[in-house]
Amino acid sequence: MKNKNGLFQAVVIPVMVSALLCLSVPAAMAHDWWLDGSQEKGFEIVMGHMVEGVAQGDPYEPERVVQAAGHLENKKWLPVSIGWKPESAGAYLEVQQPFSVLTALVYNKYWMHTTQGWQNKRITGLKDVVKEGHSYKFMKHIESWHPWVTEPLNQRFEIVPLKNPAALAKGESLQVRLYFMGQQIHEAALTQASGAQKLTTVKTDDRFSVTLSDKNFQLISAKIEVPVKDRQIIWYGTSLTFNMDALKSD
Repeated sequence: MKNKNGLFQAVVIPVMVSALLCLSVPAAMAHDWWLDGSQEKGFEIVMGHMVEGVAQGDPYEPERVVQAAGHLENKKWLPVSIGWKPESAGAYLEVQQPFSVLTALVYNKYWMHTTQGWQNKRITGLKDVVKEGHSYKFMKHIESWHPWVTEPLNQRFEIVPLKNPAALAKGESLQVRLYFMGQQIHEAALTQASGAQKLTTVKTDDRFSVTLSDKNFQLISAKIEVPVKDRQIIWYGTSLTFNMDALKSD
């Protein structure tokens, strides 16, 4: 459904944040989603993996990408048009003006986990279902730094850095907080190092720590599972990206 600003929102689930269930993410759903690019070259919405600092994307259907927005220097947000590149089988953001932060939302289909494997669509009457539910992916890319970037931007699930990464050297650790439905959460499956494919379930009293890679482009990912009823859950994933050199030159 849409909020008062006309933007798409995932269905609201009446569950306490403290009741979030964080479990390992299956291989069939292990793709990350992120915004890749720059203000000069444009931003692509990538579904894939980072391998030794190089993005390896896979094709996906255009209807998965449902929303994008950009935040100006003064934090004001504007909707951003979404384009499609058939030759790359991926979506991109049609950015017409400089934004400090860009966000996007993907509806990543309905998944069913059975004792026989995974199905990425809803099948009525399927036997031996272990769990099933919708999957949503949120993305955030920092193009230029401002003090308000250390605050949540009202994504349903988001990673918030606590300082400008430009103040750190590559290989040092960036402190981040995780927010779900506007509230800080203290457990999630999270990349321990930027660009890593493996996510580790981490608990913390306040902040999470992620080691920056020795590359210019940084990718941090987190995932959670939210119980709904019986075997039904919702999968949420989020990513934070930025280019170290761009932040340092700002």
